[in-house]
Amino acid sequence: MADNSQVNTNAVISLTTGILSVVFFPIGWILGLVGLVYGNRSLLQIEETQEKGKNLAVAGRVCSIVGIALGLVSIIIVVGGFLLFSFRTGVY
Repeated sequence: MADNSQVNTNAVISLTTGILSVVFFPIGWILGLVGLVYGNRSLLQIEETQEKGKNLAVAGRVCSIVGIALGLVSIIIVVGGFLLFSFRTGVY
């Protein structure tokens, strides 16, 4: 059993990688995936061990999902721009 006053380490990792995924959104989807995995893992551990950090884990998951979404949208915009440019100019 863990000490009840201790914050779950995976929750802190989840929040950190989630924030970084939003800040570096073009390539942050990779960090978002890592943050999402750690967020899910920390919520399971917090439920078992009664550690603190549930709010950190939830915030990390939310930031990770936003980072993943921003990364995927930016990839779609770039690919769409290349496709639009190639069709308009005839360059394939």
